[in-house]
Amino acid sequence: MEQNIIESEDYIDYKPPISVDINQLGGTIPISLYNEDIKTCPHRSFLIINGKLTLKKNSDGTLLSSIDTKKVNFVNNGILQLFSRISYYIAGNEIDSIDNPGIATAMKGLVSLSDDIAYNDACWRVKSTFNNSINKDGYFSIFIPLKIILGFFEDYTNYIYRIHQELKLIRTNANCNNALVIDETIANAHTVTVNLSEIIWRMPQYKFSLGYEAEINKEISSSIEYEMYYRHWMYIEKSSITGKTFTWDIPTSYYKPRYVLIGFQKARNDKINVDNGQFDLCNLENVQVHLNNNIYYPNNRLNISLAENKCTQIYNMFKNFKYSYYGKEGKPLIDYYDFINKYPIIVIDCSKQSDVIKGSTINIKINFQWWDSFAVDSVIHCLVITSDRARYNPLKNSVVVH
Repeated sequence: MEQNIIESEDYIDYKPPISVDINQLGGTIPISLYNEDIKTCPHRSFLIINGKLTLKKNSDGTLLSSIDTKKVNFVNNGILQLFSRISYYIAGNEIDSIDNPGIATAMKGLVSLSDDIAYNDACWRVKSTFNNSINKDGYFSIFIPLKIILGFFEDYTNYIYRIHQELKLIRTNANCNNALVIDETIANAHTVTVNLSEIIWRMPQYKFSLGYEAEINKEISSSIEYEMYYRHWMYIEKSSITGKTFTWDIPTSYYKPRYVLIGFQKARNDKINVDNGQFDLCNLENVQVHLNNNIYYPNNRLNISLAENKCTQIYNMFKNFKYSYYGKEGKPLIDYYDFINKYPIIVIDCSKQSDVIKGSTINIKINFQWWDSFAVDSVIHCLVITSDRARYNPLKNSVVVH
């Protein structure tokens, strides 16, 4: 942003209506920017989540007065595991959304971030030496940039002028088991509860110089339509798979897939003593993405073998994501050992596409091969990143999503 056009920048807090119970499982939590006569930059906005964790003894129902923070913690990115969906709206139209944000944004963050210390207060804790997000009294305050939750907030760095905006968060129907990792002895003897006290959308608002303000007002009065280009992160999952091979037919889409991120988890769901923020390689041998049945990514077999330590190719695919996605080099968040043992996210780069599939309806198929039969208690997580765009007209208070 050009700093000489800005006279002031003030961060304003927006909260859900008082009537909304932010702890209702499955409930929808709306947060609106009520004043439409404002200039904002969603890219620089934050989501703040405050609350408290309590442990109650199963034997007599008493609450623990102090929590052992070495044995009770959120999993990496665990606060977002309390939500099943987060959506962003402009003028009542959905612009972007993410399903299962705890897992989906963890996958995106693992391939995108270079240093999670900057996001330690956002509940990122890939390095085990980091301090706990929860203090000994059970309180936590999580401060998450929206740019690591939704593709629109990461990619669209311009201002939004004089038009209504809204966030909607949907609480998961499940308990908090996937959000936390607790020592088994403590977990067996206690009932754990997570209560949220506040959810805040902190949005920067701007006052421009007189000259720039006049220029913007002239544009708006002329009924200009502002284009917004961004990348959408579409999350899907698949479970109850058996056998050594599987072909996953992704629903046909007009959106062009640029990247496909794949992660596996084995026997982690709904187990509070198991770290649901980590992933498993599940003895994978090969994976390929097919676009319209005749375009393969990657073109050659991967021939992965964890037993023989043949995982360097997928680690390099993991490392190369930053250059392909952001156009600049960056160090990986994790080393090779942690990649294969804790965070083996498979990155399939589909960003370079032939004219055969450009401008056409896309059908995505993913072929998997494992050395052993895929376990029934395992799940495949997939994040498809597509190009997207929308345009808005502040004068008409209208939005068109392409």
